[in-house]
Amino acid sequence: MLQGTANHGIESILVPTDMSPASAIALEYALAIAQQMRACITVYHSYEIAAGLAADEYSPALRGVMEKSQKELEQQLQQFVQPYTQVPYHLGNGIVEVKTLVQVGAINKEIAKMTAGDDYDLVVMGTKGASGVDEVVFGSVANAVAEVVKCPLLVVPAKAILTALDRIAYGTNFEESDTEVIDELIEWAGYFEQATIDCLHVNTNPSQKAEKTKKLENLSKQYESVTNLRFSLIEDDSVDKGLDKYIETNQPDMLAVLRRERTFIEKLFKKSISKKLTFHSKVPVLILKTTKK
Repeated sequence: MLQGTANHGIESILVPTDMSPASAIALEYALAIAQQMRACITVYHSYEIAAGLAADEYSPALRGVMEKSQKELEQQLQQFVQPYTQVPYHLGNGIVEVKTLVQVGAINKEIAKMTAGDDYDLVVMGTKGASGVDEVVFGSVANAVAEVVKCPLLVVPAKAILTALDRIAYGTNFEESDTEVIDELIEWAGYFEQATIDCLHVNTNPSQKAEKTKKLENLSKQYESVTNLRFSLIEDDSVDKGLDKYIETNQPDMLAVLRRERTFIEKLFKKSISKKLTFHSKVPVLILKTTKK
C-alpha cells in the first residue's frame, strides 16, 4: 500500500526551516500546494543548546539560555513567515493558515517524532546551494526524514522557481505500486486544474526494449479514460542521463519517485553524483513511500 494522501487529500503540511533563502523557496511551494488543497502549514525550526542532553537534563544556567534562545528564535521565525501570510499567494485565491513552531532538540529526531503519526500529510524541505539535493537544508536530514516519514516528502532545490504546477513526471521501474502512485498523482493533478502527468521509464538495455514497451502499454491500458496522463519509454545509457534529457526537453514542474527506488534516491543526496544531474538544481522531487518491503 502506498503511504500517500489520495484518500483524504492534504490537510496539514510541515515545513522544516533554517530561515535561509533556500528554505524560503520550499515555503513558497508549500503555500502554493496549501492554497489549492485548502491545507494549513506549520513552519518548524529546531535548535540545540547542549547536544546529547534532553531538555530536562539542562542545568538552571542552560535553561536560562534556552528560554532566551526560544524567545529570540520565535520572533525570528515570525518575521521569516510574515511576508508570506499577508496576501493571496501565487496559485490560489485564499490566505493560508500558517502556524510557527520552535522546539529544542535534534532536528532529525524531532521531525521523525512529529511525522510518526497522522498529524501531517506532506513534508516540504528546501536545499542549499546550486547543486540541488546533495546539500539539503540541515545537511543530510532530508534523507533520514525520507526513511521515517509516512507521508510524502517534497524536496525543493534552491534554484527552483514556482510559476505553476502544470506538469508532473513519474519515473516508473514497473513496481507493483505503480497504479497506487499514479492514482495518487491523478488526485494531485485534480487540485491543479488537471495538470498533465508524464509516466516514463528509462530503458538502458536495448535488448529489453520490446519487453519494456509491452509493460508500459499494459500499464497505460489501465488508464485509457484519463486524458491528462501520458506514457513514454526513453532510451539512454543510464537512468540519470535519460531523466536529464527528458526534463531539459519537457520541463516538468515536479518529479515523483518511490522511496523503494533506493539506489536512485541515494544518488539525489550524494554530491559527487548529483552535480552531474542538472535537473536537481531546479526540479522539486516528490518522494512517495510504500508499506511493502
